[in-house]
Amino acid sequence: TTDGSKPSGVQLTEELTRVAGDLGRSLARLHDGGQVLGGVGPASVILRAGDGAVVLADFRCSHTSSLALDKARDLVELEAVLLRLGGDAAGSRGEQERGQEQREAEDAGLARAMFERVLATYRSSSRFWSATHNKLPEARAKLLQQQQQQQQQANNNKRSKLASEPAATDNGNGLVSAAPLAG
Repeated sequence: TTDGSKPSGVQLTEELTRVAGDLGRSLARLHDGGQVLGGVGPASVILRAGDGAVVLADFRCSHTSSLALDKARDLVELEAVLLRLGGDAAGSRGEQERGQEQREAEDAGLARAMFERVLATYRSSSRFWSATHNKLPEARAKLLQQQQQQQQQANNNKRSKLASEPAATDNGNGLVSAAPLAG
């Protein structure tokens, strides 16, 4: 695999194999043409009704770039979306006979298998695969850093909100009252 982990060992259905392959080819064509999506998410990939063709959409954040890091960032964002969607699917299943951890591991394996297929097809379809592949670790590190900064900002916002709220006090009779606001 591209991240040094063991292959997922999960077999994709024929349909998922086709979709992942089409997605890899579509991204390779887009990147080789000098464009990046700049924000890959569920709204960025549509399966066309009728023929099931993969269509890239939502180009609001797209831009022209020949930088391998920008192309790698698109791929890493896709990887993160697949892993996130796999976790959401595990949480939405009603299967009681298997533990949640096993379901999450299977869904993560499916997401990794999909991403491996996307990368394999991207590799065979892109003239610039090697440069993009070499930037995947850097793109993963930058995405992780961005996610950590967003989490830290969210935590800081919660702390600020809590600090600005009036403190609740127990007045001794079992009732809790808020401290009066200074004014």
